[in-house]
Amino acid sequence: MSQQGQPSGMPGMPQMPGMPGMEAPQGPNPKPPIVMKGFWIFAKKCCSQCEQLLDKTWDQCPYCVQAAQPVAAAPARPLTVRTQAFGGDGVRLLGWIVPLQGTQRGELLTLSPVTTVGTDPMCTIVLGDKFMSSRHCEIKAENGVWVLRDTGSTNGTYVNNRRVDRQELVDNDVLKFGNALVKFKSL
Repeated sequence: MSQQGQPSGMPGMPQMPGMPGMEAPQGPNPKPPIVMKGFWIFAKKCCSQCEQLLDKTWDQCPYCVQAAQPVAAAPARPLTVRTQAFGGDGVRLLGWIVPLQGTQRGELLTLSPVTTVGTDPMCTIVLGDKFMSSRHCEIKAENGVWVLRDTGSTNGTYVNNRRVDRQELVDNDVLKFGNALVKFKSL
């Protein structure tokens, strides 16, 4: 015992939670610093926490954001957007769209199993673009893949500069809704 009546830590003995010198366990940092690895033109963006290679347009690590979500404090209002989807075969899908321009540039907008994109506030993802329809398109998890479907928009939906009505998406596809350009990312 120490002079103040507190048990002193003995060398080689594990301490109990709540004892002086013990820190509460913490989950992964949802916004770890981004570091550059490599030299000069070969440098790549990496997460300092999970060491995953990141797209050059990202300003945060989506892997750590996803891992930290269950440990994060309860939100002020209930979340309506889920960060995962399950295809018909039970495969877990994670997907994001990342605006490449405008005020939302670089934000990770998480896809739910059925995501509506448009200017209407009732859409899952709302993008401010005057050439976009109120309910422009839908991105849905189907049989283990993400499928984009135009919902009768006036100015069309494009995947990699090609107008589509329905298109299966792959990682790094560039999507265009009206004049809004976004990059599709998935795990």
